[in-house]
Amino acid sequence: MVDKVTVFGAGLDAQTMVADLSFAGFNVNMLTLPGQHEILEKIIKENGGIYLEGKHTISGRNGYAKPNMITTNAKKAIKNSDVIIFTHPTSNYEERMEYISAYVENDQIINFNTYGYWPSLRVLKYLKSNKNNNYMLTESPAPVYWPAGKTGHVKPLFIRNQIPLATFPSSKKEETLDVMKSIFPSFELAKNILQTNLENINLMVHPSIALLNIGLFDRSNEKGKKIEFYKTGNTLHTGLLMELLDKERRKICEAYEVRALPVDDFVKQLYDSEGKNIYEVILNCEAYQNWGSIPADSWIGMCKDDIPLSFVPAAQLADLAEVSIPLTKSIIHLTSGLLGINFWETGLTLQKMGLANLNVKEIQEYVKECK
Repeated sequence: MVDKVTVFGAGLDAQTMVADLSFAGFNVNMLTLPGQHEILEKIIKENGGIYLEGKHTISGRNGYAKPNMITTNAKKAIKNSDVIIFTHPTSNYEERMEYISAYVENDQIINFNTYGYWPSLRVLKYLKSNKNNNYMLTESPAPVYWPAGKTGHVKPLFIRNQIPLATFPSSKKEETLDVMKSIFPSFELAKNILQTNLENINLMVHPSIALLNIGLFDRSNEKGKKIEFYKTGNTLHTGLLMELLDKERRKICEAYEVRALPVDDFVKQLYDSEGKNIYEVILNCEAYQNWGSIPADSWIGMCKDDIPLSFVPAAQLADLAEVSIPLTKSIIHLTSGLLGINFWETGLTLQKMGLANLNVKEIQEYVKECK
């Protein structure tokens, strides 16, 4: 029985989760890094909580919800918590894990509620010095909520369906899934973290829209105009590029013996959308079409996450398995040139993930037993 949950983050994802889980009856602590909580803490104090509105909630409730505490004290926030949840962004997971690693307790579940950027393997080194080693890491290819709103007032656009949840190590997945489903019913069992990271929804969608719309986005940015990334940016040819990249991704999945679900079927599963191809599925997707306008240069930040943290490790896993993925590699080369960053060097390599000198079978065994 889950009682106490610690949400580690300060953005809209974290605020949505804190409000909704508080309404759902959980004892919720909110942990932030220093310097991230002051504005939110002031709003909560003035209004009596974070305002949650809309139909896409687990609790089924709207109104002001107040966490048990909002703090930068890691030891205090996670003490006796059943589950510690890391929310977006993924770029500072190493920093956040280092911040709490000394206080993680036996039997705690650490959940990375975000996109599949290999979080478990990125943070493992920070936990190895902790004498309590009977904890479980869990992750998914997409977070539970699609958040929207502003600080202190959130309105999630969607709760994703049938989200694959992997455990690290995967040998304890059934018992962990039961705990996590008691919080988020939309979770379903994934084979391992190879599946969830190769199913990262951003790996399949973002770069295709970004690269085939750069001219439009550049002109909009020059004029100070915002863009509707998933609406204006979604075309027949961005969909075709997604499908071509997806064929290469599925070859990697097959080599590592994990699910190779086509991208259009996966988006249908997550978002209750329909269509005969990925272009139509995105066109008919409520969450994608209602996301609204964003700065025209937002594609740069997306690529700075997606390429080094998803494309590069996928390419290295493909090379190890002797799988040919020329189009995927061309995306890495192209974005490296356009952004002036050598993502092959800065990206998440097998060595950085602790998988160097392992073959395909050994990697499969490592994600199962962490040995």
